[in-house]
Amino acid sequence: MTNAQVLCKVCHTEKSGDDIRRTRKADKQRDKASGAIKPAGKLRGPSFAQSPKPKRERPQLPARSLFRSAS
Repeated sequence: MTNAQVLCKVCHTEKSGDDIRRTRKADKQRDKASGAIKPAGKLRGPSFAQSPKPKRERPQLPARSLFRSAS
């Protein structure tokens, strides 16, 4: 009864359409805030500079030949 209004058919259709749009928007906002809907994408903006990765030192191995010498 709190939403009751006496309206003609044209005004009722217009008001109902507006009410439905606002209700759906509120539903979407609630679902996004609760985590029911995934965000559309990542935030875009300047990123932080990547720090250089330290080089991994490999131990020196003695040189080996590919073929064994025929003895």
